[in-house]
Amino acid sequence: MTCSVSNPYASTDLWGELDGDVLRLLMERPEGLSPAEIGHKIGISEDAVRSVLTMLAQEGKVRMEGGTVNGTQS
Repeated sequence: MTCSVSNPYASTDLWGELDGDVLRLLMERPEGLSPAEIGHKIGISEDAVRSVLTMLAQEGKVRMEGGTVNGTQS
């Protein structure tokens, strides 16, 4: 197996992209989504979504209620 990198100094903010994907989905569905629905739509596990949502909730960017998550307005 070989791997190559076109620019070894280029930084990709994967967490920022993932956060953005989750937040965009929540903006599209103001009634909220479950972690399973979010994971299905962006192609990651429900557990991974829960981790992202926990971080976003700590930052005040989402609100978790019952089994759904809603975006907050800043």
